[in-house]
Amino acid sequence: MDKASGLGVGVIILAIVSAILMSGASPGIFVNVPSLFIVISGTFGAVMLSYRITHFFKGISNIKLAFSSK
Repeated sequence: MDKASGLGVGVIILAIVSAILMSGASPGIFVNVPSLFIVISGTFGAVMLSYRITHFFKGISNIKLAFSSK
């Protein structure tokens, strides 16, 4: 894995978990599956509208390159 990719993902996860813990509320209130589905599917839909389908699938397959060893 690329060191920068791993570090970036780690920082993001640490920031999210820290914010949840600092709020003092139950972590369960931060998980809303229908909203998560709307955001993820809406993002994919918007990207598919913006680019050709071949570029979309190339982009999806290139995500693996960021987290694989060279």
